[in-house]
Amino acid sequence: MFNSVNELQAQDITTYQYRHVAPDKAAEFIKRETTYWSKIAQKAIDNGKMSFWAMLEKVGGTDMATASNFLFINSWPNVNSDLGNVFDPSKLFPGVPTAKINTEAISTVTGEMYAINDGWQEAANINVDKDYNYVLMNYHNSSNPSEFNRLEKTYGGTVY
Repeated sequence: MFNSVNELQAQDITTYQYRHVAPDKAAEFIKRETTYWSKIAQKAIDNGKMSFWAMLEKVGGTDMATASNFLFINSWPNVNSDLGNVFDPSKLFPGVPTAKINTEAISTVTGEMYAINDGWQEAANINVDKDYNYVLMNYHNSSNPSEFNRLEKTYGGTVY
C-alpha cells in the first residue's frame, strides 16, 4: 500500500480553481494577473516547479453577478515539493507593494478541484496565439477514470 501512495504522490497534479470577480473589478483583476502573476507562473514553469498555468474568463452565461467567472488551471510536476517560494512576487517585482499585485482581495474562490494528470496530449503544430480562441470543458464523474481516458483517447478523438 505504501508504494501505491508514493506512486500516486509522484504523479502530476492539476488544480482547477474557480473564482468570482465582481464585474467592476474584472479589469483590475485581469491587469494584475497578466502583468504580475503570469510572469511569476512562467518563472515557476521555467524552473520546473509548474508545468502549466492558465487563466480563463467566462464570457456570457447565467448568474454573472455571483457565479464563478474565472478559472485558473495550474499543473504541478510534484505537488508535494516545496512550493512556498513559487508565488513570491517580491523576487520578480521587488519595488511593487504586495497590495498592488494581490488578486485575492478582489476575488473569491468559489471552488477547487484536483486531478491526476493522465496522459494529456496536445495536437501537433499548435500555435497557441492563433489556434486557441475559446475552451469548452466537459466534466465527467467516472468510477474508473483511467479506463474512461483510455476510451476517450481511442474513440473520442484527440484529447487536449
